[in-house]
Amino acid sequence: MLIFLYWGGIGETEMTLKETMENSKKIRYSVFFPYIGMRIYPGTPLHRMAIEDGTISADNPLLDPTYYLAEGISADSCRAMAKETGKAWIFPDDPLSADIDKMRVLKKKKGLIWEYLRKP
Repeated sequence: MLIFLYWGGIGETEMTLKETMENSKKIRYSVFFPYIGMRIYPGTPLHRMAIEDGTISADNPLLDPTYYLAEGISADSCRAMAKETGKAWIFPDDPLSADIDKMRVLKKKKGLIWEYLRKP
């Protein structure tokens, strides 16, 4: 089973992250794909909120991807908590190309490879 998550959005706290981690332990044979932060797009409620709370300036055109991350949440703490669960977590910036090549070439795996990464 593939599970996609967004962490660090509006209202996220360390307590809600810990709850997510505890619940992840109950899901067997899965791979988790967490994204940390929410991308801010112009003209959205999140855009207005980010300006009001000082996350971004009002004149930021948001041409480069800019993300909102709830106060007190860090990517490093999210990764550390995820690792402690013993589950398979794949973050967007994880270097997996070598592992994928190994599975496809050495182990002769074809098609979707995520099922080979899952953990009970």
